[in-house]
Amino acid sequence: VGIVGTGSTAAQCIPELINSGAKVNVFQRTPQWILPLKDFSIPNFVKRLLGRFPTLNRISRASGKFFVEHFFTKAVTGHKIQRFLMEFFVKLNLKLAIKDPELRRKLRPDYQVGCKRLIINTTFYKAIQKDNAALITEGIDHIEPKGVVTKDGKLHELDTLVLSTGFDPLAYMRPMNLIGKDNTHINDAWAENVGVYRSMLIPKFPNFFLTLGPNTPIGNFSVIAMSEVQCDYLLKLISQWRSGKFDAVEPTNIAVENFNAYVKNGLDATAWVGGCTSWYLDAHGNPILWPYTWGRWVKEMRIPNDEDLQFASYSQQ
Repeated sequence: VGIVGTGSTAAQCIPELINSGAKVNVFQRTPQWILPLKDFSIPNFVKRLLGRFPTLNRISRASGKFFVEHFFTKAVTGHKIQRFLMEFFVKLNLKLAIKDPELRRKLRPDYQVGCKRLIINTTFYKAIQKDNAALITEGIDHIEPKGVVTKDGKLHELDTLVLSTGFDPLAYMRPMNLIGKDNTHINDAWAENVGVYRSMLIPKFPNFFLTLGPNTPIGNFSVIAMSEVQCDYLLKLISQWRSGKFDAVEPTNIAVENFNAYVKNGLDATAWVGGCTSWYLDAHGNPILWPYTWGRWVKEMRIPNDEDLQFASYSQQ
């Protein structure tokens, strides 16, 4: 079995393939930093306690939120102490887990921790050291019926090839056939860059709202929490519509330009410019996520800024 890729999904597949007993060739283009956080089950007595005392649920959620917000998110957005701690843990994990110095060298990334999406995994390092596993770092030249040929001319014969090579992070809701004002298709609107205001509103697409769109704060935070903040913002706009303030709303072009410039200005302090090629940046080097803190994002999302929006009212037909 061959598998192309060593990212988040591959790091889950590879140990299972190796543990099946098959001979597994892992074709690695770029090594990944791995943080060993174990999965765990919640015992039944703890579930009963959480059900009986809702306050414990709230404390548990608040503790997890605090840890993610003030460690993971800040570690990739320019906070030195959090960055140091995360780098220390992942580098120590690599050193302790991989015994063979040559294999360790192949698995050690040459970019800053967090520049690519951090892999959360406790099984990859153990599996890749087994006798039926091979890590291949030579680039792939082509694929033929018998297997994969690497750039050194070697044929790696395979029965099965697994592609774990990612997805298009800039597609968002596409291939949805979305058409706005002036017969503007979303593919044309986003031909050069993905221009969105506050991750949710697109010029020339009135009353079309996104959640988890471009520049939504990823930073290893909860997408549930992100969606909740965005829904609160959108409900405020919907309430204004229900009160008769407008029939349609969209962002101004200048608001989108200013927002995108504001986001890009925060990029230099982040880990995402730490020497790697990642899906966090588009082809022009613009970030597709939020480069500041979670708290700053929440604060700026509390009230819609009417100056950045253009409203339209339609006369009754």
